[in-house]
Amino acid sequence: MLPAAVVPVLLIVHGTAEAGSASSTMAVTVEVLPNCSLSASPLVLQGQGSDTAGGEATIAVTCAPDQPFALALDHGQHAVGLARHAVDPATLRRLGYEIFSDPARSRRWADRSGETVDGVTNGAGRATVTAYASLSETPPFASGRYADQITVTLNF
Repeated sequence: MLPAAVVPVLLIVHGTAEAGSASSTMAVTVEVLPNCSLSASPLVLQGQGSDTAGGEATIAVTCAPDQPFALALDHGQHAVGLARHAVDPATLRRLGYEIFSDPARSRRWADRSGETVDGVTNGAGRATVTAYASLSETPPFASGRYADQITVTLNF
């Protein structure tokens, strides 16, 4: 008997070998944080001798549309306790004044609970709030140029 011949066979397979696949979803969340700014006009009180002086200033808030906010005012550079005072730098005389959130000047505006002003910006992201002031001293007033500086804080 003749020996058997061994013939090599070449096997070619096209494609990739995969064991399976899986898929899932990924949640995407975008959070746009509010970014607000504010500006305040000067508050000027003017009077003569025995006239009671009053004044107004506006505070402009710019944020995202429909953004709730709260405005607080500190007691100023020359406060004595919670009482606001302006000082004439030439004479060092003090003159008491107060800032209010309403035209009747009955609601004190400060930085303590219940004394801040709450608001919401409009659809364009803007709000304007008016501050009303009056002197808390009894006339007559000594003439001079009295000044103070109030810090306005915007919380949003």
